[in-house]
Amino acid sequence: MKKFVFVLSIVLIFVFTVGLYSGEAIAKSDKKVIKWRLAGGTPPNDIGYEGVVEFCKNVKERSNGRLVITPYPANQLCKAKDNFQATKKGMVEAMYSPGSYWSGILPEANWETGLPYTTLERSEEIALMFDYGLLDLLREAYAEHNMHYLIPTPTGQRGFMSNKPIRTIEDYKGLKARCTGPEADLLRELGGSPVFMTGGEIYTALELNTLDAASWTMMAWTHMNWKEVAKYYTLPRTANMIVALVLNMDAWKALPQDLKNIVEWSARDWILYCASHYREVEATQENNMEPGRMITLSESDQAKVQQAAFRVWDKIAAMSPRNAKAVEIIKTYLKKIGRIK
Repeated sequence: MKKFVFVLSIVLIFVFTVGLYSGEAIAKSDKKVIKWRLAGGTPPNDIGYEGVVEFCKNVKERSNGRLVITPYPANQLCKAKDNFQATKKGMVEAMYSPGSYWSGILPEANWETGLPYTTLERSEEIALMFDYGLLDLLREAYAEHNMHYLIPTPTGQRGFMSNKPIRTIEDYKGLKARCTGPEADLLRELGGSPVFMTGGEIYTALELNTLDAASWTMMAWTHMNWKEVAKYYTLPRTANMIVALVLNMDAWKALPQDLKNIVEWSARDWILYCASHYREVEATQENNMEPGRMITLSESDQAKVQQAAFRVWDKIAAMSPRNAKAVEIIKTYLKKIGRIK
């Protein structure tokens, strides 16, 4: 029943979109071809990047070849952490990246990818973005940097895969782990040492024990083969993961309206693609995890981690007026659905 409700909620979001665009988004093939480059923030074997490829394919087909977006995995066009500046300056026309990579530049990026320990379902993340105003706040923030925040993509939920077992809250102390943004702040609150590293570097770092642990969505266990170099997976997961599709504002404004409609329509299809694929992988991996490799913190330790997360939320709220508004929206929503008191 829970899965049915999730799927239904996603489908309903797209019913309006398809009706809006299907009648007017059929492009004529005799117009000038526009070519864009899209800088990715994840490796090619990440499900999110697979969604990028699908998005670009849909845009090309629906525009009859008038808009061709060529995607590139992380670090091919530029370093993943530099995607923000590259898109802002028009070096690339689009990017697909987690905002936590530039949380030091953009205060709103500290909650964009998901506040730690909110344990939201994907349908709830979508509701917060589209129905409760978070998307509007992000668009305001990115517009100040000459970018159009097109759409948030709920992917998976981040969790620690580690070479050391994390059985109690004490095991976070001294843990050297790859994580970014507010999740890194949470690890510091728990006594650990966060390390910034892009996705393609993590496998080797775990293999060589340069890292004790790394955080990614569950798909990394198989799609990125982390199960070969990490022994344990800790539940509950520490954070949700929303990855953004962001466009250079000048490139966006230069598109004719029918192509803008096609880009928006295809981006919303992308949400469904990523959400369904990630959920399937998470469920499959949890059901087939080898005995002893998945660890769940006790309820008392989970409560302590939640208190540490609240402190991180308060720090993020204090960074800017938009952050304060966003954190309040999220808190109010979580109380409404009974997730926190």
